Amino acid sequence: MRVVTLLATALSASAFVEALPADNPRSTNRQYVGYLFSTFSDPTPQVQWHLSDGNSASSFNFLNGGKPVVTSGVGTKGVRDIFLKTNTARSEYFTIATGYAKDLDINAPGFSWDLRTDGLPCPKDTGLIDQEFLYLGKPGHFACFLKNDTINKVYQKTTTTGRFGTWTRVPGYVRPESPLEGPCAFADLRTAGLYHLLLDDYTQYIPSQNSNILSPNWEKSDFPNFPKGLTHGSVTPLTKKEYDAVVAKFRK
Repeated sequence: MRVVTLLATALSASAFVEALPADNPRSTNRQYVGYLFSTFSDPTPQVQWHLSDGNSASSFNFLNGGKPVVTSGVGTKGVRDIFLKTNTARSEYFTIATGYAKDLDINAPGFSWDLRTDGLPCPKDTGLIDQEFLYLGKPGHFACFLKNDTINKVYQKTTTTGRFGTWTRVPGYVRPESPLEGPCAFADLRTAGLYHLLLDDYTQYIPSQNSNILSPNWEKSDFPNFPKGLTHGSVTPLTKKEYDAVVAKFRK
């Protein structure tokens, strides 16, 4: 379902085969100037885009006049768990989403494609959902966030030896509140070493942040201008060319 020309998106199973992670270590030499927040809301379960005010992680503008940029015409016609990915060259863009149909049950924010094996890493543990991988800027360095579905809290693991290396769990949970789910993590573009984590409290995303990703203390962010009512999505850093293209096409 390719519906835009400046940032082509696809809402199909074939995207899983072709898409490569935007946080691929080979792409970290790019300069990013802003964020594109791909998400949905309960009243409108379709792909919605919000663009940051410059490189701010706290303020976003609803694009396309407040209308979805991608809609589904199959099944229940509702989608959730919006996940935007790009190929290594950033010449193609893929929107992956979970449909409401019973035969499609992939939580897109936890989607992580491994380049070496062409595999989809999934935890073996039971009672765990909403897996989110975050590349930390160095080869082999990742953080992983998972929801413990038995107590509805999110915890973190880290590794410095690659996704198939040794993972160390950070003690406890990222936040004491419950319920929280749908983790969405991304690096700050203004402050090196600062990371943001969005957690869904079953009504909307609540932002938190910390400055020590390997031994974190996630604190709630003071973001009064952060969009309300958004759930389960992904935040993609944009180059200047991409940012300008989105503005030209979708800021109405």
